[in-house]
Amino acid sequence: MTTELVRSFAIGWITLVCWSVIAFSLLERVRPRDRHRPSTRRVLFAACLLAIDAAIATALVRGFGLHGDRVLAAWLVAELFHYALHRAMHRVPVLWRIHRFHHDDVGLDWTTAWRVHPIDAALTATATVLAAALVGGGAAPAAWFVVGRRVWTLVLHANIARISRPRTSRARSRSSIACSKPIDVARFDRFLSETAPVYLRMSIPSTMRSLQQTSLEGPRGLALVTDTPVPRPGRGEILIRVVAAGVNFVDVARGRGSFGDNPQPPFIAGFEAVGEVVATGEAVAQPGRGALVACAGPGAFAEYVVSRAAAAMPVPPGWTAEQALGLVVNWPAALAAMKLGRVAAGETVLVLAAAGATGQAAVKLAKRAGARVIGAASLAKHEAVRAAGADQVLDSRALDLASAVLELTGGRGADVVVESAGGATFAASLAAAKRITGRVVVLGLAGGDAVVSNWELVYRHPIQILGFNLGTLIQAAPQLFGEIVGELHGLIAAGIVGPARVTTYALADGARALTELEDRATVGKLALLP
Repeated sequence: MTTELVRSFAIGWITLVCWSVIAFSLLERVRPRDRHRPSTRRVLFAACLLAIDAAIATALVRGFGLHGDRVLAAWLVAELFHYALHRAMHRVPVLWRIHRFHHDDVGLDWTTAWRVHPIDAALTATATVLAAALVGGGAAPAAWFVVGRRVWTLVLHANIARISRPRTSRARSRSSIACSKPIDVARFDRFLSETAPVYLRMSIPSTMRSLQQTSLEGPRGLALVTDTPVPRPGRGEILIRVVAAGVNFVDVARGRGSFGDNPQPPFIAGFEAVGEVVATGEAVAQPGRGALVACAGPGAFAEYVVSRAAAAMPVPPGWTAEQALGLVVNWPAALAAMKLGRVAAGETVLVLAAAGATGQAAVKLAKRAGARVIGAASLAKHEAVRAAGADQVLDSRALDLASAVLELTGGRGADVVVESAGGATFAASLAAAKRITGRVVVLGLAGGDAVVSNWELVYRHPIQILGFNLGTLIQAAPQLFGEIVGELHGLIAAGIVGPARVTTYALADGARALTELEDRATVGKLALLP
């Protein structure tokens, strides 16, 4: 029996080796774009590869005198099980995260590889044993046959990861497979994505799920698309496998068409993502593949997103992807508000929308600066604003908000107003600021557009109004943005900025998350899990 198991294992190994060589050779002769869309040619090509694989397996199994029909029947049933399992994992969020864990082969070395592929081998072997029992026997040889095939995949992946990393001269002297010069990792990734079989493509599929804005009707215009092409990183860019995508009011604005330079539908929604770097474009040294980073940019509500490498921020050690949400959007915006508003100790700071992610960050930073903080939020959110450190909390929906602020400040008004509510609340924000020296920093317009005339600025609201947009800050004042990022790193190191507490939604529930955000029914940071 032992001899039969060993032979089954060896046959499984040899079968997949032969098929890999043939598939590589054939795929190099097919243009990449033919494999990145569901076409008849692609289906026929895949069927031919499977037929070749089955023919090799049949010849070897029968040639070595095993129970050929039973082993092959069990193997085919197991392959169908594996296909069905992967399809199910694409639709069930919990299973999809497990699938990503055991199939994310980017940057594998021998240590991590042996922990990953046994999961795959165990699933397939178990299915094969059950399938073999259904066809009348041959369970153990069938299981070992499939395990042999999976171990070959393990070895191949581990060696690919080894040779794809640039090596130092010292490493070259120790390794028998080192090349005469370091391999360009980006070129190697592109080579694999264009020529390798599916199971060798560093777990980067050709299509992905995404949440697309199909009309400018806000959340109602969102639609889940399952066959969006995976983007490719260009020069200076990285491809990120999204683990969590942040939900912000900018997403509502883009969905309503009120965002500056608003894209026209259809477009992939989302502007903030945290995930793992799975591919890099040319001229990218850092971050490398396997790094967990946060980024801001269009197209975040998807399984993969492209970002400028220079704009990606490493996730602090020990933090999860969800906990890092807000590091590239909410905290930089709050820090910019403190700098532009020139917040000083002893001053009074009024924070509108204080229960949101940016609002809570602004409350904490203003308190750290030694200011007295008045937060404004709906009654149900007052406890969260107090927990962030606000000295007093007012009802943001009250008609007399400005009068309440003037009463708390002895009629003087707030020295700094952090305004992101917009709409009808905007006028109250201006009226609550101190005359002449009061600064109103406008971070957003969640409640809609509002207008102020030059007559009002001269006679009714003689105050200082400062507009802010994060994208404009990065482009127009990169030095200031660099200072903000440096200060943010210092705050993280000091423990002042900690992991975010996030309310999560499935990607398919993105419309519900944006609706609740737009209706002011949420507290803190929201996230979509692709």
